[in-house]
Amino acid sequence: MNTPPPQYTKCIELESFKAFSNAKSNIYFWQDYICSQEDEICGGFRGIVWRSMFKRQLYDSEKISTLPDAQLLFNMTQHTMNNTHDQNEIFFDIMQDLQDRSTGFETAVDIQVDHKSANNILMESKYGIFGNIPHEEVFQLGGHACVSLIGVLKHLFAHKIPIGFTEHTDIEGGVRDRSRTNGCPAMEALLAYTKEQNPENKPTNSLQTKNPDIFPGYSTSRQYAGEYAGNMPILVPN
Repeated sequence: MNTPPPQYTKCIELESFKAFSNAKSNIYFWQDYICSQEDEICGGFRGIVWRSMFKRQLYDSEKISTLPDAQLLFNMTQHTMNNTHDQNEIFFDIMQDLQDRSTGFETAVDIQVDHKSANNILMESKYGIFGNIPHEEVFQLGGHACVSLIGVLKHLFAHKIPIGFTEHTDIEGGVRDRSRTNGCPAMEALLAYTKEQNPENKPTNSLQTKNPDIFPGYSTSRQYAGEYAGNMPILVPN
């Protein structure tokens, strides 16, 4: 449980909260921060859902959805983003049938039953949930889509997502982790290639992140959860 700040402590204002590379990420983590001061969990996610529901750009500890409503809409977002158009048509037909057969759902959110409403609330529209989740900016370098490693680390630490290294070169003798993807042939080849590109023999690590799909554009699968892991070779100067 988060401990509220002392009475004399002033919370950081949104205008002064510039820890990340884009406004959507700053808003998300700032709202998560101010909600935590009032013992409200998942304030960032719930703020995204509130804005998708009411189509208003307002941010404070009260402009958040209920936790069950946030979970419902995020599950629906994941489902629709991972399905084909035809699969979603079936999904929306099922949701429409459930609404027609029931006397009503105990929820403050609208249940989407067609592509237009789903895009407005769930996907990549101005207020869509998927389009407003925190992410690191993508840029091109040599024809490749790239993200800032420092930016990715900021997101990982802010989400309390653990990181690990394939090879710890700052420990005497080195420590080689061969668990899971760290021990696969592809990682062996990647680590060997990275060392070949390192003529000055600087310490080399391969950073492994868990569930990086929380950043849209960062992963090819763009899922919200799962066992996907990304490995990025990095050079660490002495």
